Amino acid sequence: CIIVDIGGTTCDLSEMKNGYARESHSYISIGDVRTNFKIPFVQPIGLGGGSLVEINHETNEVTISEMSLGYKLTKEGRIFNPEGKITLSCFALQN
Repeated sequence: CIIVDIGGTTCDLSEMKNGYARESHSYISIGDVRTNFKIPFVQPIGLGGGSLVEINHETNEVTISEMSLGYKLTKEGRIFNPEGKITLSCFALQN
């Protein structure tokens, strides 16, 4: 089972096996202290609700940009502003 947490600028992915999250096997540092806590493995990717979508109406090609509106989504995104930019959030609310 894959768990996806979609935020405004990124998605965080993790995997569940036998009811438990897959563990990260890397060390982390808190301050200058190296630790080995059992924490879930999380893979972030640069795709979120504020990710800009470009539509070529001549070819019907849709491209998801590496750019994101981030915190500007509520002012510049089309779901809040009819003249705004198209983002992935527009598609989520469409249905």
